Amino acid sequence: MRFKLPYIATGTLIMLLGMAALGLFAAPVGAEEESTEEAAIISLKVNGIEINGFFEVLPRDTEILVPLVELANLTGTLVSWHPKEGTASFSRLSDGVTCFVNTNAALMVIGMDKPVALNPAPAIYNAMPHVPLTVIREALGYAAEWDFVNQVLNLKIASYQGDRHYSEITSGDGLPVIEGEGGDRIHGPVDINFSLSSDLDETFWQLGLGAPIAIPGFPLEWRVSLMGGSIVKPVALKELSLSYQSELFQLILGDYALAFPGYLSDMRLRGLAFGMPDVSEKDLNYQKFSWSGVAPAGATVQLYVDGLFYESQETPDGKYAFYGVPLRAFGTSFLLLKVINPDGSIYETIAREVSAAPLTEEHGSGRLTAAFGMIADKPWVEPETQYLLGADSRYGFLPWLTGRLMFVRSAPIKETSIENKPFTNNFLNGSLLFFSDTTSLNLDVIYGRNQQPALMAEPANDFGVHAAVRWSRAKIGIQGIAYYFGPQLYLPGAEKPENRYGGNLTAVWNPKAGSLLNFWYSFEGEPSPDSFLVHQLSLRYNQSFDTGFSFGAQTRLWYDPSSSNPWGSIFALAGNYFSHQLTAKAETNLRWSWSEPAGSILVFSGEASVVAGLRNASKIGLKLSGSGGASTNARFGGTLQYNLPVTQMHFLDFSLAYLYPDHYLLPMSEKAASVSAGITWRAFWQRNILSAVSVTGTYLAREEEHYELFPTLKVALSDKSGSGWKAEACYTARPTDPSLTVSLKVNKSLLLFPGTVAAAPDGISELASIVAGVVFRDDNGNGRQDSGEPGIPGLTIELGPWKAVTDRQGIYIFRGIVPGQYTLRVLPADIPIQYSLAGGPWLVTVEDQTRLWHEVPLKFWGTVSGYVYSDQNNNGIFDEADQPLPGIQVLIDGEPSGIYTDAYGFYYLEGLAIGRYVLTLDKETLPDFDVVIEAEAEETPVFAAITIEISAENPDLSDCDFGITAY
Repeated sequence: MRFKLPYIATGTLIMLLGMAALGLFAAPVGAEEESTEEAAIISLKVNGIEINGFFEVLPRDTEILVPLVELANLTGTLVSWHPKEGTASFSRLSDGVTCFVNTNAALMVIGMDKPVALNPAPAIYNAMPHVPLTVIREALGYAAEWDFVNQVLNLKIASYQGDRHYSEITSGDGLPVIEGEGGDRIHGPVDINFSLSSDLDETFWQLGLGAPIAIPGFPLEWRVSLMGGSIVKPVALKELSLSYQSELFQLILGDYALAFPGYLSDMRLRGLAFGMPDVSEKDLNYQKFSWSGVAPAGATVQLYVDGLFYESQETPDGKYAFYGVPLRAFGTSFLLLKVINPDGSIYETIAREVSAAPLTEEHGSGRLTAAFGMIADKPWVEPETQYLLGADSRYGFLPWLTGRLMFVRSAPIKETSIENKPFTNNFLNGSLLFFSDTTSLNLDVIYGRNQQPALMAEPANDFGVHAAVRWSRAKIGIQGIAYYFGPQLYLPGAEKPENRYGGNLTAVWNPKAGSLLNFWYSFEGEPSPDSFLVHQLSLRYNQSFDTGFSFGAQTRLWYDPSSSNPWGSIFALAGNYFSHQLTAKAETNLRWSWSEPAGSILVFSGEASVVAGLRNASKIGLKLSGSGGASTNARFGGTLQYNLPVTQMHFLDFSLAYLYPDHYLLPMSEKAASVSAGITWRAFWQRNILSAVSVTGTYLAREEEHYELFPTLKVALSDKSGSGWKAEACYTARPTDPSLTVSLKVNKSLLLFPGTVAAAPDGISELASIVAGVVFRDDNGNGRQDSGEPGIPGLTIELGPWKAVTDRQGIYIFRGIVPGQYTLRVLPADIPIQYSLAGGPWLVTVEDQTRLWHEVPLKFWGTVSGYVYSDQNNNGIFDEADQPLPGIQVLIDGEPSGIYTDAYGFYYLEGLAIGRYVLTLDKETLPDFDVVIEAEAEETPVFAAITIEISAENPDLSDCDFGITAY
């Protein structure tokens, strides 16, 4: 175990030896008995701001003794405390001079100076040194003033680290300056999304553009989307919109996606939308979730809920639809959609976060969303058939009561034929939400009136009722839902009536950190005498450990009398392990269905992969997959890959793959196995540009002893900065079917180049200044956004009196800025709890034609906590019979952290970046008796050390306890 001490000069070392000898004469062998006196509670202020209203000190008449280690941590000064000798040492932050305090001898030494007697004498309280203010002033270099009358300790610290979400500097004095030359830093900006795919037969492209209009004080932005190719000739206008967004409201003219929460999801309209304070686009559904879309013909689409397999669909016509996906009643459900090509490769992976939480508004505040326009199912040149008018208003009437009123009307634009079946539908929904810290009741009453004009039918009226009750505590939550929708009630835009009733019950239990148990039961039927009920039962469990291992299991059972296979179930099991040298994943899914004529039908699928790190940063990976069963053709394959770094920027990849049957190269009616071997050269260039060239040889063994052997050449260029572009060309020299495909994708939130719409308008050059940048997670601490460091969306950035919100890639833009000096800062309230500011605020000087780009780094703020205790009953659990051990230092990767356990044996480490760490205890601070140290992390026993992994998914780890047993 390494133990790093501060640097000590030779002269100082002689002085310290003398001090150590003096300490032996001044006290008996062993440290002084810890004081049993009671501490006093005072207020601690730093730079005029109270940071601790319950600060513990030891009173000495009108003076006080203060905790040395705790105050040193205010500036990140690392104190080496040796309780057995009663000595503490540290390097002064201002000049690096070594300071030494002997609590037994009541002496202090600073550098080469003579020892100074301390009065009042230091004391040990809760196993930690408490010193007079002389040490704080002269050794730490703080300005300290003790107000005995008001019981306030005032400190003035120039280098105070402060709240990790807030900087004390608010004026221009002392702010770091953002420098940049006018006119050459930013040209733009323009939002651009472009995709192109082409082969020897067909070509398709799609282009989306968006940019602000540089009118000061008037935040306008335009968007346009075009598509074309061999199918769409020559070109079609898919989207055109103009939007205005301010702090008070948002206005959109043209195309937009609108979601009235709970009923409409991503309905595209062409018209006018108004939002106060914004147009709602969040997916919310009180019952279940539906997800549909398009995929390549013949592909397989798999849906995962919270990391576990839910359902799979084949897409012979290129369309998929998942209905009635159960969501978590509490928190957010993570849905992942995998689109798999016929050859087994991944075509696309789409992730969505969906919430089932009710909508609440703060007392005295509300929001309004309104929309009017045509339902945009076609390009602009083709006429639409229906329009939609809607308004959704919510208001917080009381601290525990939110009301909501929503009206939607959809109707045909003109008379149409019966085949088009347009409906005139009026929909009114009134809601009341009663909520408290633990309980909520949501009641929706719905009235609908619809008519089909083409049939000259009379209007039909019907109603619906929906009620949800939620109860939750710290580790458990229960939700119950009951609903009835009449046989003539149509939701907005629907072609079929709801005509159903039912309910569901959901329970969530979090027994300990890293674990989650979710139960779901639902039933549903039609309100008619001869109807039947469809039942569904789901049980899901997820568990993660600090060792890097996690797993999940789910079973789902349903009964649907209307189906040809009325009984069915799915069992899914998945496990993951992550470490520095090894990553392993495995999942298996078993689907069972039963019917009287066919009996039991079993279908299984599974996948396993492992990647291991070898010497010289090389890696080897193996992936195996397979599926089969009574109703599907068996299919299996595997891939072996070896990655070899040649230099820091150049890499070679070797691969060997097997697949049976290979439906990508042959029709699905034929069965053939393919074996391919390839080599890929990858190189990173400036600005995160990655180039790759690969050559693959494929051996295709067909039936009747026919075989083919042919090469494939692929060339690719891409931007690996997290968002950007990718260009790829692939040529397959297959004698019977040669192919050439070219694709280009651009998805860049901010492209900067000269001559765009943000350039200065004629005659108003002083209003063309732009300040922009990105807020990102700085993993390597270099202050620049590198590959793999994601932007942080949804943060409010202030530039003087103006505000901007970072987009999905963490980018913010201020345009039309008047020349002057402004303070740039991130609002603390928006910063997620797992991040801290790494700097700021900054002083920005804006001149004529200023184009300034500034990157704002956020430090990931992981935490770990636990107890150090004497395990009196040797049961390995910290309980009432055990004795907490104060004053024990926790080491991180063998290095001192400066964090010691408090009076209750509790320690708390914070500010940890993403990564893997090993926690141990400083032997110098342990008790004198011989001990056996047992460490437990999340009830997983390990000896002598705890290995933890801080990740974006698990930033805060607790229950990392050390039990000490004497022998």
